[in-house]
Amino acid sequence: PGSAEPDAVSPGARTLLRDVAPAEVPLVVDLVRQLATYERQPERVTATPEAMARALFDTPPLCHALLAWQEARAVG
Repeated sequence: PGSAEPDAVSPGARTLLRDVAPAEVPLVVDLVRQLATYERQPERVTATPEAMARALFDTPPLCHALLAWQEARAVG
């Protein structure tokens, strides 16, 4: 699991950025929803895992996404 909360990132911990894998699409959608909730705008998120997967992995892709990881936890 991951967290969009600002305190989820551990200062000083090694952060790895890498491309989102197809199996991680639900995690990306969850992070987007968490961020929208934090910003008090959860109703603005209309993305589904299926739509996000199409946007990221169709040919050609419509967008690109990276996940930030600290240890085994997605932090953004």
